[in-house]
Amino acid sequence: MNYLFLFILGLFQLACAAKSGTYNAGWPVGDATWKQTDSDFEKETGISQYRLFEADGLIYKYQLDVIVSEVQGTFGCTYYFIDATDQYSLTVFLTGEHTVSYNSDDPYILMVKATDRGRISNWASDNNRIFFKSPTPCFIYAFNMQ
Repeated sequence: MNYLFLFILGLFQLACAAKSGTYNAGWPVGDATWKQTDSDFEKETGISQYRLFEADGLIYKYQLDVIVSEVQGTFGCTYYFIDATDQYSLTVFLTGEHTVSYNSDDPYILMVKATDRGRISNWASDNNRIFFKSPTPCFIYAFNMQ
């Protein structure tokens, strides 16, 4: 029975493996019209359109809206939008329109990092604070103590 549990857990880890990586964006601040991402970017990140503009908010100066056409990972994806001074995170569980509002001295989005939320080792990370140092999935072992 314990071997079956380990086998199922191993299959779960494989099924949760999704694309994770950092991708060049090159998104300047513009108007509030939607811009199409290229097909390779959409295939790798699941983001099909974006718009980055100066918002009228009281707290945040810039607004980035993205349309996610396909959620990366079994249990969602966390995106990090990286400009010259900082990074801004957005966790996505469903397709559709999502928004990040932020302040920056240089709001041009250089890169987008997509992190798969399906792996157990990624559940322990929060904004680059890694509690498990290994990039490989964590496995739980069950032993028969009889």
